[in-house]
Amino acid sequence: MADGGAADGLGREEAIDRLRLVRTPEIGPVSYRQLIRRFGSAGEAIVAIPELARRGGGAAPAIASRDDAQREMARVASLGARHLFLNTFRRHDVDL
Repeated sequence: MADGGAADGLGREEAIDRLRLVRTPEIGPVSYRQLIRRFGSAGEAIVAIPELARRGGGAAPAIASRDDAQREMARVASLGARHLFLNTFRRHDVDL
């Protein structure tokens, strides 16, 4: 996988940011989906999280690090696998 395991339809940076977002404590699947929909990209959502938390009266969660996400993506790619992210899966990629 020349792209280091980035999902189809996503650039490497967006794939890393999506992985960071999904690996962030307190960001579950519903919040993940809402953030992507609202901000258009995981990168923009990550930038917005501290302000959203402040407005909500709480502390921002510790966003998963870029280094951790890159290591995970490299490990997954080394195993011949890849991450599947919301709205990037193509049915013909899987033999049923």
